[in-house]
Amino acid sequence: PGNRMHLNGTGLEVKGSAQPIVEDNDVSHNHQVGVCIGGTARGEFKDNVFCENLGPNVKVGMSAMPLLFSNTISGGQSHGIVFSGSAKGTLLKNRIQHNTLAQVYIYMYI
Repeated sequence: PGNRMHLNGTGLEVKGSAQPIVEDNDVSHNHQVGVCIGGTARGEFKDNVFCENLGPNVKVGMSAMPLLFSNTISGGQSHGIVFSGSAKGTLLKNRIQHNTLAQVYIYMYI
């Protein structure tokens, strides 16, 4: 089993050129974003639970390019996943459901 990141501001923040492997964690009930991935970060996020956070469960911004594989992303008070700026990423076999706003929200700054 992984880690529990509960009742924080943001559960997990990945910045710069980081390339972590984040697997089998529970990131839930945080007061802001579940996981925030920015900069030019890449990394692999597999078999995690991102649920019931007040902000987006997963936020990908700037030029980040993560792989999100087989995660549960649900019950958020905002969007399930947000992609913004020039962020890219790969979503494979995730369960994204029951978020208050869009399940996946993609926008670009103008």
